[in-house]
Amino acid sequence: MTNTSTFRFAFLVAFPMVAVAITGCGSGILGAKGGTLTPNIISGVTPAAALSLNSRAITLSPLDDAGSPFRDFFEVAGYMPYAATSTDGTVGATTAASLKSLKYFIQGIQLCQTMTITGSAYSNASGCIDLYTGPVGNNDQSLYNSYTITEALADTDSSRWIDLMSATDQAKLKKGITVTLAMKGSYKYGKIDFFRPIKTTAEFPLIGGGTYYSKASTAVARDNNEIGLQVESASVGDMTTGPAEETVYMMNNGGVWFPFVKDFEITDDDIKNQTNVSMDLVFNPADFGKASKAAGTCDPTADNKNAFIYDKANCITMNMPYVRMNPVPRKGGEKTYKETYLIDYGTGTSNSKVRMELYYVNSDTEKSIRGVDSTVVLGTGATSEPSNVINGYYVNQTGTIAGNNATVEIQDYQKSPVLTGLVRRTNGTATLSCVYMGGPCTATGATSSLAYTYVGETLVSSD
Repeated sequence: MTNTSTFRFAFLVAFPMVAVAITGCGSGILGAKGGTLTPNIISGVTPAAALSLNSRAITLSPLDDAGSPFRDFFEVAGYMPYAATSTDGTVGATTAASLKSLKYFIQGIQLCQTMTITGSAYSNASGCIDLYTGPVGNNDQSLYNSYTITEALADTDSSRWIDLMSATDQAKLKKGITVTLAMKGSYKYGKIDFFRPIKTTAEFPLIGGGTYYSKASTAVARDNNEIGLQVESASVGDMTTGPAEETVYMMNNGGVWFPFVKDFEITDDDIKNQTNVSMDLVFNPADFGKASKAAGTCDPTADNKNAFIYDKANCITMNMPYVRMNPVPRKGGEKTYKETYLIDYGTGTSNSKVRMELYYVNSDTEKSIRGVDSTVVLGTGATSEPSNVINGYYVNQTGTIAGNNATVEIQDYQKSPVLTGLVRRTNGTATLSCVYMGGPCTATGATSSLAYTYVGETLVSSD
């Protein structure tokens, strides 16, 4: 087992983001016996993530500029986060087929017995099991701090990168470990550590017709230190012409953590029986990334402070979020499933729905939630993407599937309700509490009733 003392700060303490962590009431998250622990990546379908984002020790100053380049990823009461916006219909999103590659420099994947949680930050991870160890390991803080777009562009070691859209690369994460007596105990958390630069090749079919294409990063447009964050923004080539090329871009932090609803127990029987336990790292490529042309007249000489990835010549922005990747644990013979819901969201030029996906395993009669993801899905006639405020860190559930009254509540990092009243496996109306501004929320403190449709159940696991 390993202990980690590094303090990893989640910008989400002050700035809620797009990921979700699972906690609260309900059946166990890891109700499987021990044995071989094998992470698996599922792609090409539409599984999702239930993650709470964290970063390494980077100084943070308050966001005091609504035009900050970090609006792409931050939601602060009174501020609208960046979303793909256009006045001429040139806004589009990736499909499961058009997200060609998505590469991460993963340091490690772990289960941990304890971590100190402060808001959305964690520190002092201890009693950890390594499910996957990357080429540089979890503890190289110096390389993490210095590894930016510049270094990623110059790095010729392809073995460092895991392409989540590649079956070959997925296999690299399928590292099994057999539990030992030293691993006996209760595990409350999982975490994934990766470096901030990410590589992607993608096509963005546009709502109004046509396609934008990811292009090779031609330069570092800006070293963003406006609010104390060490982030580089990428300039890219002509996104109006194909084929798609690999873009190297950078996030302002790297890594995710997630608390389990019920402790993962490794018992004497688990060690004796050597039960196989695997991890599905579910991932949703559909609507993962967005691209849009800037509103108004394009000035090819001007920079775009709001963009981390920008085609200056054509005033086109790529908006790529953090990976929505969630380890859904299951034991031999179990299958991972999801329920999908479409929630009415934007209207007019922001015509859209929020797609929410809930993950569970088939052997659990109550289908206890093991992962949640929500993302904006653009509709016909949309020329802008409303920001998604139906995001949180925790999920609570009351009632039961058997009783037809299993009701979900999504909460923010302070465990304040964001979305309440969504009854599983039914159509209905849920209540959005406007903790943050964006989408239907034009003022904090307001509420909005949103109709939702239950789409159905889908098998996610591939074996």
